[in-house]
Amino acid sequence: MGKWDKLRGKFETRPLTNEGGFREKVGQVKDEHKDDSLELLLELFDQADEEKERHEEAIKEQNVEIEALDQLIRENLESQELRAVESAVGHIYKIDIKPYPSINDKVGFEKFVDENPQLEYLWSIQPSSFAAWVKDLLDQGRDAEVPSSVSVFLKSSIKLTRRKA
Repeated sequence: MGKWDKLRGKFETRPLTNEGGFREKVGQVKDEHKDDSLELLLELFDQADEEKERHEEAIKEQNVEIEALDQLIRENLESQELRAVESAVGHIYKIDIKPYPSINDKVGFEKFVDENPQLEYLWSIQPSSFAAWVKDLLDQGRDAEVPSSVSVFLKSSIKLTRRKA
């Protein structure tokens, strides 16, 4: 018996997402296998899971290549003082920079919030709201107001906009 089995029947089953027609596709595959034996279903599940693992490993490798190419493109653009370039086929490659804040000194940050009562709401927010608060300060050019207990790192990446065929 699993940890949450006791909740069966007390709550509704979470519905499948229908993004990209997922629910309908699941229904079609179920229809294809509705008369299969349990043993065959187990075998098919095992095969599908192994195939998924192979794909995920290939995606990890592809991500390494994409990151290396991303870095080389950024270095090339930055050395030419460019922020974007259009390829021969009309795709736009643009340097995209995003700040990622984090608290590097919890005690210092708590002191900062205590000294600024208008920021008391920061005690009850999600990390994404904290990040939004810091990004808002940066966006308004108020960098000096970011407390020293907060670190901000920039992530640069290439944003690709494909030309519509």
